[in-house]
Amino acid sequence: MAIKTYWQKLQDPRWQKKRLEVLSDNNFACENCGSEDSQLHVHHPAYIKGRDPWEYEADELQSLCDSCHRQSHFEIDLLTSVLNEIKLHSSSNMQLAGFLTAYNHDGPFNIPLIDAAFASGVGMFYHKTEEEVIESRGKDDELQYETISRWIKEMHRNG
Repeated sequence: MAIKTYWQKLQDPRWQKKRLEVLSDNNFACENCGSEDSQLHVHHPAYIKGRDPWEYEADELQSLCDSCHRQSHFEIDLLTSVLNEIKLHSSSNMQLAGFLTAYNHDGPFNIPLIDAAFASGVGMFYHKTEEEVIESRGKDDELQYETISRWIKEMHRNG
């Protein structure tokens, strides 16, 4: 019988092994607040279409306490609702939408580039020019996971 639901996938021994690996790598503490006394969750900051929960690398997952995990989902839901409310016909709104999308996508998945103003907003978040963002797009006019990961590392290195 094939595993179908996400909940069933989380019961899979491969996920349980990956979960323990992530928790152990983080000394069974929340990566955000450092709590060692709370229930811990292994959080997928981003999902890649077609991947099962255990198919992510440990550095693509986070060890979060219950409170920080809920806060993370709240922030993502809030940003998503803001993006859905923005009227996307003006250039400044597209730039804002690009910035917020990049902020929301500070994780391992691709960002579809809608237009130049949107790319400019993505560039503002990652400290890149609109041209650098547009030149970096891959198949289907998306910024690929590898590019986003490299830019995130550069941001952290440059403070």
